[in-house]
Amino acid sequence: MQTTILNIAAQMEGAGAVDAHLSFRPFIDFLKDRKSHEKTMKVKFLEFVISHFEHKLQGRNVLPVEELSAHEDLLQLIYACIFPAIEDERQTLWALSVPLKPVIFYETDAFYGMVRESDKRRASSSTWSSFIPLFCSGCSILKCISPGAI
Repeated sequence: MQTTILNIAAQMEGAGAVDAHLSFRPFIDFLKDRKSHEKTMKVKFLEFVISHFEHKLQGRNVLPVEELSAHEDLLQLIYACIFPAIEDERQTLWALSVPLKPVIFYETDAFYGMVRESDKRRASSSTWSSFIPLFCSGCSILKCISPGAI
């Protein structure tokens, strides 16, 4: 996994127009709701994740992107909540981004490699038309798929 900040919109028109902030509160609230409806062993895992987030964040609702590398354990837990333990992250194109801004701050090695390779091929291009962002409500999760996969 990578904690490199990738601003894929730095050259896009209107890139700085949105003032977005990163908060894990909606994700924690989602996990609490999910836990209240769960009847399996997932309850213990969700309790651990919720407790870890709340202890580590200590009531901070907004985190600057620049501080996220100090919270890599939280980012790893988000990945663990979404993907099964047997998932090979070297094969998975997945990343986390700032809401409403294509500023990626945590990504799988496969995603990082794809972006870097794409950068090399399109050094002068300011569009990312080959990627379609899919956002999960309650958290800022960016998953990229190619248009041909739709």
